[in-house]
Amino acid sequence: MYVPLVSREAVNTAELDRRALLGICQAAGIDEIGVFVFTLQPGEEDDATVFSRMFAPAFGVPEDPATGAASGPLGAYLIEYGAVHPDAGRAHIVTAKV
Repeated sequence: MYVPLVSREAVNTAELDRRALLGICQAAGIDEIGVFVFTLQPGEEDDATVFSRMFAPAFGVPEDPATGAASGPLGAYLIEYGAVHPDAGRAHIVTAKV
């Protein structure tokens, strides 16, 4: 589940409410999924297009430190919904270090 947030601070301070996530998944009739939070807020120290974190307790880890499996599809999501221009792919995605 991709969740856009307004700022890097919001990404850095995000916490997963697993009970709420399980309720959402149950209501949707799906197995538990990962939650990928991200922002397009530019950073002062890098030129990243996206700043992100992924919570993945269903995969046996509270937080996935690499998020490679989610970052690729995120690029397609951002282009599909007009959040970034396809040329933005020249920049990189920065994963938050928490």
